[in-house]
Amino acid sequence: MQRVPTYRPTLAEALGGKPTKAELKVLACAKAGVVSDISPTGIRPEKATASTRIRAGLIRFLMLGGDQEHPVHIRGVLIQGAWIAGKLDMEACESQLDLKIWASQFDTPPDFDDAHLGGLYLQGCRLLGLTGQRLRLDESLYLNAWVQSDGTRLPFIADGTINIAGARIAGQLACDGGQFNGAAGAALDCGSATVGADVILSDGFYATGEVILRGAVITGQLACNGGRFDGAGGKAINCDAISVNADAFLRDGFHATGEMNLVRARITGNLEISNALIEGEVKFASGRVEEGLFFQKVRGAEPDGPWNEERGEIDPSFSRLCLDLTEARVGVLRDDSGSWDHVRKIKLSGFQYDSAQSGVTLSQRMALLRRAVNGPRFDPGPFTQHAQFLRRTGHRVDAGRMLFLRERLLRKAERNEAWSRGGKWRFFSALMSVRDALFQALIGFGYRPVYSLIWFLLIILWSTSFFGQIYTVGQFAPNSDVVLNSDHWLDAVSLSDALKKSGFDIPPLHLWAGRDPIAAPMLPSVDYETFGPFLYAVDLFLPLDTIGQTEAWAPSKDRGWWGTFGYYARMPIQLMGWLITALAAALLTGLIGRKED
Repeated sequence: MQRVPTYRPTLAEALGGKPTKAELKVLACAKAGVVSDISPTGIRPEKATASTRIRAGLIRFLMLGGDQEHPVHIRGVLIQGAWIAGKLDMEACESQLDLKIWASQFDTPPDFDDAHLGGLYLQGCRLLGLTGQRLRLDESLYLNAWVQSDGTRLPFIADGTINIAGARIAGQLACDGGQFNGAAGAALDCGSATVGADVILSDGFYATGEVILRGAVITGQLACNGGRFDGAGGKAINCDAISVNADAFLRDGFHATGEMNLVRARITGNLEISNALIEGEVKFASGRVEEGLFFQKVRGAEPDGPWNEERGEIDPSFSRLCLDLTEARVGVLRDDSGSWDHVRKIKLSGFQYDSAQSGVTLSQRMALLRRAVNGPRFDPGPFTQHAQFLRRTGHRVDAGRMLFLRERLLRKAERNEAWSRGGKWRFFSALMSVRDALFQALIGFGYRPVYSLIWFLLIILWSTSFFGQIYTVGQFAPNSDVVLNSDHWLDAVSLSDALKKSGFDIPPLHLWAGRDPIAAPMLPSVDYETFGPFLYAVDLFLPLDTIGQTEAWAPSKDRGWWGTFGYYARMPIQLMGWLITALAAALLTGLIGRKED
């Protein structure tokens, strides 16, 4: 396909007349490759004068290479302190030259749509907006502040939208020290732009209106240190599906008012949000950070907000900061509890991290997660995620504490859901309450197995003391039909009854076993199974039936209230023994509290 050459207008055609004295100076400087210093005072002109007015057509003429009489040096077009009159129309123009304009004012938004230039530098300039969709630059784009010869910092000012959506910039996009006043619309639109180096929106950068980086691909850093992003009632930053191949810095006085959309963002390095004030929601759902997510020293309330005397800081309850990390994934989470205290609403469903390096204690992390899961449905995922991290790093006890809390809250949510259905479900909710109370008290839902050991020891110690007392007062009896029907036992019963009529209350057991000084042990009792309160308690509690104590002895419910109480207490103790033993066995075999939880 044959290439159609671009038409290059003559100087007269470009200007529509003869060049002025200021324009002749620009022509001469362009030929020599030096800066055309138009303003006599060396500062940006506030109005057009004969000495500062440059027609935009002259700049286009020079950027297209000029002509034989007015050639352009390889350094490009360099202008300082000019009033650019008319529209600088570079649409679809191709030039290998750089356009560098400093401390100048444009009275009409320039057009760089589909242009292909060397580099574009509009430092310290003031514009009413700019359009540069699909602009291609072999070097950088500077829309930033400029330091004058006297050291004064002159901001770049755009009183209208800067639209460079779809631009391809080989070098940097530098907007540090720039003021972008988009009012109700976008302040800076870099949607789907490709930048071969860093994007700098820092050091005095101030945007009123949405800053759009949706779908942008940034080879270097995204630096927003100290930047001020005011969404003017809308989004502050829209970085949906952005790709940053280095670090993203939102720190050192970073201030955003309005939503920060980082949904589906991909950041190869670190995402650092620190020493920042954020008044709005930060959405990082489905985002990815290969290295670390820093969330430290972040506030959500203005410095003049209500003071909390107890905390010694601005009351975080007035915070507007919300954080959505749904399905996000980061390498390392670096945070602090103070920043989380300023987050009014947290979404952590599906949030994953390989490790956490912070000063947040386990108790603070648990409190944070409890805040995050407050809602109509309980999500156990954040608890499981942190427990897995704790287990990987060898903190198994802490992992168990986290999983215990997760299980308690999960079961509470299940009971509440059943109760909310009404009718028969409320009965089931009550049954679930009993079940959960037992599981929590006996084994800590499988994550505190020491509970079962504690219960075992408490029941054994109590049973030993209790049944020992029953035996001491003589309200035990041999648990053998042969013994109970023997002449010796019947004699002991008869003698006990006779003595009771005479005012002596001596149980048959004491007469039969010789526990009382009145009589020596009867012969069969010497060879009978000796009663041991501790062994009896163990034999009763453990469902093994190997010790023989419960087969040989039983409390007598007809000999006094101690015996009656002991007779009926056996079954609850046995039931507790079966239950605790079964749960302990389930823990040991992994049926409850599996390691992969």
